[in-house]
Amino acid sequence: MQDTYFSLMNLVIYACYGFLIACTLQIIVVFFVHSLRRFQAFKLIITLSSIMITLHINRLFFYGERAFAYNQLCQYQKALADLDKAIALKPKAVWPYRDKSMNYVAMGNIQQGLSTLELPLQFHPNEPEIYYFRSFIYRYIQDYQTALFNIEKALSINPRNPTYYGAKGYILTQLKEYQAALAAYDQAIALPNTRKNVALLYHDRGLPYIAMGDMANAITNFEIAIKLSPRRCCLQWWLFWLLLCVDPFKSSQEDYIRQLQNIIKLPTDFQTRISTSALYWFRGQYQQALQILSTVPGPRLGEADYRQLMCYVALHRDAEALETLLHLRTQTPLPPIFYNGLRLLEPLNPAFYQQHLVPVLQELQLL
Repeated sequence: MQDTYFSLMNLVIYACYGFLIACTLQIIVVFFVHSLRRFQAFKLIITLSSIMITLHINRLFFYGERAFAYNQLCQYQKALADLDKAIALKPKAVWPYRDKSMNYVAMGNIQQGLSTLELPLQFHPNEPEIYYFRSFIYRYIQDYQTALFNIEKALSINPRNPTYYGAKGYILTQLKEYQAALAAYDQAIALPNTRKNVALLYHDRGLPYIAMGDMANAITNFEIAIKLSPRRCCLQWWLFWLLLCVDPFKSSQEDYIRQLQNIIKLPTDFQTRISTSALYWFRGQYQQALQILSTVPGPRLGEADYRQLMCYVALHRDAEALETLLHLRTQTPLPPIFYNGLRLLEPLNPAFYQQHLVPVLQELQLL
């Protein structure tokens, strides 16, 4: 009888050890898969997530990771399918609806994106993230008043989120309420929980100054951001791009190449592909630059349009260049100073430059 008792106790102990080991391994895999985002190892994320889903291990998490990877590879239908599976597992979770909405926006289906965000409001009418992402979509379609309404709603629910104040600052900048925008950024920076995002907030604080034509203060804010987070590719890229556009001919092509090589060595983020495309462009490898831009996931943003325009003009693909220029000017507009960098195109395609770009530069008082 005593032997049976000890045997059962040993089985329980071994089972507990096995359970702890399984839990530990699962935590390690979850952490490892999520960390792969930093290295843009999206195909590996898909492979590992698929294995874990097949093994029925934390399927909700791994459907989300696989959907993210599909999104980054511009495979939006596959991302949507995984998010639907995540919703089936946990119908009241907010994040699958949020990510599903962003995939629809990336596909250009704005109304479907907005409709998708209505669904979790049935369960979570006071969830600020829903209003934040609604605001993002309205920002994207340049309905800034509605965007402002939604971000104000998010702030009324959670007034201590620095990201929401940063979004408000961006929207107010687009509405040309520059002092109010600066005040919103200052509110964000002053919050005690803003440490994680403070570098990006200082960067974004430079944008109202760019819009006001105050490049000195814009550069100062960009430099503060880099000092706070020197290894962020996006911060280094934006300062590089701003300085280039302020004076496109100040540095040599070799110097631009050297700067970009240093930028893309930094840990990857959402601007790495844009920076890499720019490097190929300065090397004269315009087709390769265009190919990299085709892998940038949506929604379509101004800096991607800008770099596509640079490639199309250099390749003398004038019809595509003209279409991209129109989209850039009407759908994804940038502050006027950034158009100054288009002066680099004059020797590469003089006819297009004179016919289509000179009028834009004159309109923006850059010539």
